[in-house]
Amino acid sequence: MKILLVNDEFPPYVYGGSAIVVYDLAKKLKDLGHEVAVITTIQKEKENLNDEYDGIKTARIKSDYNLKFRSYVSIYNLSTVYKFRKILKEFKPDIVHFHNVHAWLSYYTIKIAKKSGARVFLTAHDSMLFHYGKFTEYIDKKNREIVKKFNYRLSAWPLIKRFRWQYNPLRNYAIRHYIGYCDKIFCISFALKQALSSNKICNVEVIHNGIDADSWQPDQAKVNEFKIKFNLSGKRIILFCGRASYLKGTWFLLQSQILVRKKIKNAVLVFVTDMTEHTAYLSEEAAKYGAEVVVTGWLDREWIKAAYHSSDVVVVPSIYLDPFVLVNIEAMASKKPVVGTCFGGTPEIIEDGKTGYIVNPLNTEDMAEKIIRLLEDEKKSEQLGFEGYKRVKEYFSHDKKVMQLLNYYQK
Repeated sequence: MKILLVNDEFPPYVYGGSAIVVYDLAKKLKDLGHEVAVITTIQKEKENLNDEYDGIKTARIKSDYNLKFRSYVSIYNLSTVYKFRKILKEFKPDIVHFHNVHAWLSYYTIKIAKKSGARVFLTAHDSMLFHYGKFTEYIDKKNREIVKKFNYRLSAWPLIKRFRWQYNPLRNYAIRHYIGYCDKIFCISFALKQALSSNKICNVEVIHNGIDADSWQPDQAKVNEFKIKFNLSGKRIILFCGRASYLKGTWFLLQSQILVRKKIKNAVLVFVTDMTEHTAYLSEEAAKYGAEVVVTGWLDREWIKAAYHSSDVVVVPSIYLDPFVLVNIEAMASKKPVVGTCFGGTPEIIEDGKTGYIVNPLNTEDMAEKIIRLLEDEKKSEQLGFEGYKRVKEYFSHDKKVMQLLNYYQK
């Protein structure tokens, strides 16, 4: 089959989130003998418009505007529509599989793909089909218990209050119209499916993200080099990977680290993320309380693997509907226990008490207690890590997820 994958972002300019999911999918489909191409975007003139990345045909459409206007431009982006249609005619795909198009490409491209005669699919990686940002409104900030049931229904008023002039009263109606051209919509967790269905988005099936667990095994020389480079030898490492922000739970994780440090003097919190104002603030706050923090800056994939294998425990403390979080399965593939949030899709991945612990990150004392428990009991930590590895192999195999998609493509 000729398969066209569409995503706002793609390596090498962006190497995380949906970009890496699309890259891994493209590589696997190509390995299976399909003809695969990717349409993505660029924001800078110096980037290549058309090229191959790691053997994958890649067309990059220039799209650059102030994202404050995203709620309008994401419906129909004049700067991308003509070029998208032209590339589609040249490639003549059997399948067009959309991923994130809510920033640079626009939802109108879904209609173009369907009118071309191709079968059309969309994977929702977040709540942007009905929300304007990170979905937090369903969370009761005063409740520090581990919550298992949520009301995901979202009215217009919270969006108007939060986003003000960016609120577009026609946006969600237009999105539902354009995604109606899809033969099937996928999403990456049952939590996200429930949120979508609660907000009038139907025809959705869950296909979790997957990973090749064997590709995450350690290069011990690289692990040693990582520890030396960041002065981590002899330290107990608490690891956070991803974009650091308040909603990613990093402030709450720091509060837990302050408590952990009182009990375990050589505990260090390592942020594998960009150097930003937020991480600078976290470092300053940590210094006030003697809670050691290291910010590595953004790392490539091989260094990230070394970071996982250097760690003792990995923490995913998001305080919004974070639908899946690849960090969970990357850590488990690296045989590391995970302390993960009760919000979003993480509870579908981590088995509480068996592969890690589920916590409410707003309860920093409980999160700290779970981290301390794993740092103090190495045997338990190793056991949870091994069980996590087995779970990834059985339930989150990338090969199995790709075969699920192919079954839909071929129907």
